[in-house]
Amino acid sequence: MTREGALALAEDLSATETRVVHTAHFYPAEEAFEEPLAVDGEVYEL
Repeated sequence: MTREGALALAEDLSATETRVVHTAHFYPAEEAFEEPLAVDGEVYEL
């Protein structure tokens, strides 16, 4: 799934919060650490 596809799915599901994990390293540097891309070491409580 692409980042765009994941964000579209989150929108379809009416997600209140979205974090994209396990992405490839093909994002431009200015986008690499922007929301909703997750970074190593983040912790999530469900």
